[in-house]
Amino acid sequence: MINMLRFLFGFKGESGNRMVVGQPVQVDVKEVQYILSSTNRLTVLLNLQNRYKGTAHEAKFRAVHEKSKRIHNYLVSKKRLHELELFHLQHTDHFINTFTVIMDVHQRHDTNSPVAPEPEPEPEKSEVREELRQVKEKPPKPAKYVSEMARKVREKSSGITSASDDLPVVVVPVVELDMYSSIVYARENSDIGLITKKIGLSSTEEEKEAFLNHLASRIGIGKDSLSYAGNAVLSVPARHGTVDTGTMPVINWVGFSYALSLTDYRLFPVNIAPKEL
Repeated sequence: MINMLRFLFGFKGESGNRMVVGQPVQVDVKEVQYILSSTNRLTVLLNLQNRYKGTAHEAKFRAVHEKSKRIHNYLVSKKRLHELELFHLQHTDHFINTFTVIMDVHQRHDTNSPVAPEPEPEPEKSEVREELRQVKEKPPKPAKYVSEMARKVREKSSGITSASDDLPVVVVPVVELDMYSSIVYARENSDIGLITKKIGLSSTEEEKEAFLNHLASRIGIGKDSLSYAGNAVLSVPARHGTVDTGTMPVINWVGFSYALSLTDYRLFPVNIAPKEL
């Protein structure tokens, strides 16, 4: 009886060596690291949102966290993890660094706020009357002085400056287009929400057209007056005294070239270096 039960339930017989059929699953360590890094950034964004809780900017930080989480879920589901890392490098890291510094400075200022200086005492009425009397008694300027002032105004208005009256000069930087780089940007899609796209000189005409449509809707400029020139690496001034460095798209608008910051969609005038023959 015992032998029959062992035979029926598999307790009888040699165990032997078992062989597993199929190829082992390959795990890309770099992709796993991308997912972990993205998850950590989402956690930092959530903590930053909590730090701004109760302020006028709380809703904006909540929206940034939600959109970043949607981008994370979408790119992970499509296994486009390299694009996910690029998105965080170009947008999330700069956002986190900037607003963390702002909050740190604000909290430090609240804890160590300096005492306001005492207002200077107002001059007495007699002193004010004496100053008015001196102004009235000043002799009128001679005609030569007036004509000299008029000449300086004319020279400055026409762009001519003398050696003693130097004016600040606006210098437009010269940038060289990168023939091979591509930039990842995020735009809204009515069907599936927020999606990411790439733009570069090697992009198709349809991809460039889609980028210009997205740009026109974001900055409120007619698409017919815009054209995509390429990408360039440069540093531009960001808000709150920081500097934003990276690869940025360059566009042409009504005959002039501008670098576009994808962080806040501001335009910076540039000159494109001529191509070497």
